Amino acid sequence: GGRGVGYRVQMLLKLAVAAEVRTEFYVALDCDVLLTQPLGFEDLVRDGRAVFQAEPYPYEPRHDPQWWEAADSLLHAGGCAARKGSRVLGVTPAVLSRSIALRVAQRVEALHGGRWLGAPWDEILFRVLTQDRGRLNWSEYTLYHTAGCEWRAADGRSALEALHVPGPALGDTDATPGPGRRLRLYEEEGFGWGDWEHLDLEKAFGPEAGALFVVVQSIGGAPASWVLEQTEPLLHAVEIERGRRKAKAPAEAAVEKAPDAAEQPPPAGAGEGASAEGGGRAAEAEGAQGAEEAATDPGDRE
Repeated sequence: GGRGVGYRVQMLLKLAVAAEVRTEFYVALDCDVLLTQPLGFEDLVRDGRAVFQAEPYPYEPRHDPQWWEAADSLLHAGGCAARKGSRVLGVTPAVLSRSIALRVAQRVEALHGGRWLGAPWDEILFRVLTQDRGRLNWSEYTLYHTAGCEWRAADGRSALEALHVPGPALGDTDATPGPGRRLRLYEEEGFGWGDWEHLDLEKAFGPEAGALFVVVQSIGGAPASWVLEQTEPLLHAVEIERGRRKAKAPAEAAVEKAPDAAEQPPPAGAGEGASAEGGGRAAEAEGAQGAEEAATDPGDRE
């Protein structure tokens, strides 16, 4: 792929960690992603489906068209993402399904394991980069989206439809801050080289922000000292607001009885996944406390 082993390892870790995750959904983050708003479980998972930043296919330049072609070829998907895909998965930060991530590993091994005498899925993906003359230049998110697109449930829906719900995309006007909010996962103001110099972090952390996260791209040249100086007081303000909301919740519950909690069944379309070898740092959160987090090394927004 031209960017070294580390670049590909951080991609694979976002999928490989699914083998260690114990909830259906987890959050993939890089170390240059900052949470800018008080966060609730319902901001990430709605009605048993994970929110994704639904961008128009092919979502250039974040996803190279070659990556979509490679994912389709590797997974024998028949052009599924291009055919179905008016909206496709964005980049990091992302809320991922354990079942779909494991499906990537399962399909790669089932379709290509014989070529390399039963090699594991991650080794296979490295091998195709060097042995197919660059034709199979994949990314983690194009593999994930394509696997979810081609995998059909008994009711005819794809796993993507069963396990994900589209959220507002960049430029959509239906992002709604405040009560009943419907926020994008991220904005792109900090993605490019030098963008940090014009980044309005006070707006990103403010009550009218349209996204939950902001990315201060580590390869964009932002000095770590500047990031710390700018964000420390803003992160403190977010913590204060989160505490205020927690204190307010019991009072609201006293005047309006909440419905009985019921354990939700597994999302439709989530079949048994293959066990995937791999690692990563994952922090589990249970119930409404949050989704799984997979932290990886910084890299491009892929």
